[in-house]
Amino acid sequence: FAEFSEAGVPPKTPVAKAPTGEIATATPRFKWSAVIADSYVLLVKNAAGTNVVNITKSSASVLPSGATTCSLTCPKILPNESYSWQVRGKNADGAGPWSAPMNFKVAVPIPTAPTLVSPTGYVVVDKPIYEWNRVANAAKYELVVTTAGSAVVSKIFSSSLFGGTGRCSVTPTI
Repeated sequence: FAEFSEAGVPPKTPVAKAPTGEIATATPRFKWSAVIADSYVLLVKNAAGTNVVNITKSSASVLPSGATTCSLTCPKILPNESYSWQVRGKNADGAGPWSAPMNFKVAVPIPTAPTLVSPTGYVVVDKPIYEWNRVANAAKYELVVTTAGSAVVSKIFSSSLFGGTGRCSVTPTI
């Protein structure tokens, strides 16, 4: 991407490309046209107009060598909701104008209940291994073990602890 910037002039207006419409990921990849800029500011607002992402990244980190399109994966997990986003470039001469807003809606399917694997029946060990089958779109799992109506274990585990597929397995220290 070879252009020369005019001295004393802030960057031109980038064009937002994606995401738009309904998407099925909570960490979308934002894409926009490159302009001559040292850095870019990504601004994401929820339907109420509250900023949920406001991040500045260097041009080198969002624009691969030889590319004309910048991209950045959302730095946080977005809940199922509607959003708008904009981007602008910055250089030593100032901040350029914001891109036109682009709207999208995060619509990640709600996870189903996991299928429990073990333990089952009568347990004779103090610290059993709890196993269940992974489910799609689960960001976290909550393990609750009760006895006579009161919880003896209540712990939340990030799905990232269990790899990509198959079973989840934990042995609480309680």
